[in-house]
Amino acid sequence: MNVIGITSVLFGLLIIMSRGMLAIAPATTLVGFKALIKTSKRARILGFCILPLGALMIWAGYSDSGYSDYSTLAEILMIIGCIVTAGTMFLLVIFPKVYIALFEALVPSEPTSDFAGWRVLGLIGVAIGALFIYFGLLAL
Repeated sequence: MNVIGITSVLFGLLIIMSRGMLAIAPATTLVGFKALIKTSKRARILGFCILPLGALMIWAGYSDSGYSDYSTLAEILMIIGCIVTAGTMFLLVIFPKVYIALFEALVPSEPTSDFAGWRVLGLIGVAIGALFIYFGLLAL
């Protein structure tokens, strides 16, 4: 078993689970996510749940970068892990009000509007998650 493959498959599954719901039922997903980050405390809890994934991606990418045949995947995981960790730390843990304000500005307040763009975003996320799973399985 390869830590790069396992981490890549895990990350791909999480992307598909989060973005797949957005592709199927965007109104329900957006309302649920709004309720999830309604307060700063909830946003911080979400951030603390995401931080271990970013740390795992950094560790997996750093431990195998340059030493295996899958060094490109390791570097990609390490870069995305750094982005996830830094973004989560600053936006969800340290400054959750900024993230909540950004989210409320980007997400429509009424769930009756057209959700074609959100569905496309969900489908793109599912495709990216499938690619992570595919390359993770190749790395195993």
